[in-house]
Amino acid sequence: MKNKFSDETKFFGIEHLKEHLGIGAATVAAVKKGFDAIDYELDELLTKWRNKWVMDPELLQVESIPTPVDEQIKLGLPLLEKQIRNLKQNRIRLLPSKQTFEERTPSPAPVERDLFSWNDPPQASQNDPFYLPENFKLAIQSYIKGGTQSARIISDLLILEHAASNKRLITGKPEIYAAVCMYIERHYNVAITTLGSEDRIYTINS
Repeated sequence: MKNKFSDETKFFGIEHLKEHLGIGAATVAAVKKGFDAIDYELDELLTKWRNKWVMDPELLQVESIPTPVDEQIKLGLPLLEKQIRNLKQNRIRLLPSKQTFEERTPSPAPVERDLFSWNDPPQASQNDPFYLPENFKLAIQSYIKGGTQSARIISDLLILEHAASNKRLITGKPEIYAAVCMYIERHYNVAITTLGSEDRIYTINS
């Protein structure tokens, strides 16, 4: 926490929040998860911004555009994956329904997702800011099989051993970090432990 008047920065742990604010452990955990979500979404936006992400104009062909999405578009900012997913779902609702049973395609049942889950299927196009070449994917699988659990370490190993880009976001993480997290969380059944905003630790569930 930074005091904007004195420019002094202080760091508070979970126990500090509980003691100084007088709030329960469950509330503190929810606050911490919110901070993690903000940081993770910032990484996603920065990755897309650096890769010159371009929005599909068809996404905006809906009855109404949510205010946060409209404001981001006006500012020239990329959209988050969850925002894109919601726009796609809104477009599907506007599609004309078929008249016969044979032509009618059932809509998938809604699935409740965690804040950090990746819901869209992986894209093969290199225009995708989260695209990973096959040799990177094989390397990630090898690191995980060998017991490496840290997304940050896996990202650094890809840079050191497989010539991944060594560019970094303003948060200090490797540019490839978000793509590594997305790949692991899409392809493995994992339990996730966050180390604040610095890293994500994965435990593979059998």
